[in-house]
Amino acid sequence: MNGSQWVNLPAVSAGWRINNEEWFDADWVDNLKLRGGIGKTATSAVSAFQYLNLMHIQRNSMILNNQSQSMIYSGTLGNPNLSWAKAITYNAGVEFMAWKGLFGMEFDAFYKYQYDLLGSVGGSYPPSMGGYYYTTDNVNKIDYRGFDFTISHNNKIGDFRYGIKWIGTLASRRWLYYAGDSENTPDYLKLTGKEVGSQLGFIADGLFQSEEEIANSPTIPGSPVLPGYVRYIDRNGDGKITYAQDMGYVGKSPYAKFQSSLNLNADWKGFDFDLLLQGGFGRTVALTGVYSNGVMDNTVFTKMFYHGGNSPRFLPENSWTPENTNAEFPRLSLVTVSTNNAYSSTFWYRNGNFLRVKSFQFGYTIPNQLTRKAGINKMRLFIEGSNLFTFSELTKYNIDPEQPGVNNGYYPQQKTFSFGLNFSL
Repeated sequence: MNGSQWVNLPAVSAGWRINNEEWFDADWVDNLKLRGGIGKTATSAVSAFQYLNLMHIQRNSMILNNQSQSMIYSGTLGNPNLSWAKAITYNAGVEFMAWKGLFGMEFDAFYKYQYDLLGSVGGSYPPSMGGYYYTTDNVNKIDYRGFDFTISHNNKIGDFRYGIKWIGTLASRRWLYYAGDSENTPDYLKLTGKEVGSQLGFIADGLFQSEEEIANSPTIPGSPVLPGYVRYIDRNGDGKITYAQDMGYVGKSPYAKFQSSLNLNADWKGFDFDLLLQGGFGRTVALTGVYSNGVMDNTVFTKMFYHGGNSPRFLPENSWTPENTNAEFPRLSLVTVSTNNAYSSTFWYRNGNFLRVKSFQFGYTIPNQLTRKAGINKMRLFIEGSNLFTFSELTKYNIDPEQPGVNNGYYPQQKTFSFGLNFSL
């Protein structure tokens, strides 16, 4: 690999604890610190041995001495110059704590530049090379920017102690360069400049309502269309809907722009309580779940009892029929599958924001003077639960916001409750 397996990863950070300075006289401030850093990291989380030629065996490829012979040839050219994918991260932040821990805050702003990401370069070489060229190279680039924060409050009033901690991250991701983009490709088919996680899809324009409307609209060649099927926009205006010309990146990303959690805890005279809320905001999720590159696949939302799974009641109740033309879902099929409706498109995307009661625990520690009589040093009873409540538009579709790709016709969402007893002798 010409030494490319070795990489230097320097990093440096510095901090200034301002409250330790002689001139700082705010006694109510426990900690005030400015900090910053820059560092280089690398990853090799890719398929192994891509720097080597991939050899193929072709049987009966030639005749020698009137006998059929096989040959071994290099079918895929390895790239000996492959190296690590690298990233440079810059961050600056502040730590603050006041009133003997009553209030605390941490804030960090960051920028991360990833480069030399492995990408396909099959279409980047001229025809004069005859198709024999490296298939992968360190070419793609991405950047991340945003900030993290933590806000905490802890207090004790008599026998009652409580704590609050709010954590959040706001971040955006975009492609600075994507090698798969061709110069002649329309902008809507290019990833460069778009949000990381952008999905390929058609732009939907509602549902066809009549045969006349179908006859006067562009459709997908070879894909039968009936009233109630999804109608798509002809992006390039050639009078037909095609995968190559009309499907593009629609700017729909499943990655949350803002992720947050809130922890509440308290205890009083042996009783204790802990609650964790978790949420993700600024994300879009496809109801069909399985779409990642625009390929066609019929799912539970386009075909009843898909692969033997359950079909939710709301699907037939809210699907298009001649009597229900203002339906949320297209015309359903039991036997003949509609390829027209199964393509990735904006028709299937929904608001993926959610707030979830992730976990809850309530306990009681029996006083020592009672447990010691039984030879027990400490005993605590508790009840706990997880995934108790979820507030999201996706829940009405039986979709878990954190696992939207799971077909809930097979795996319904679960709530768990448990009771327990902890003791020590």
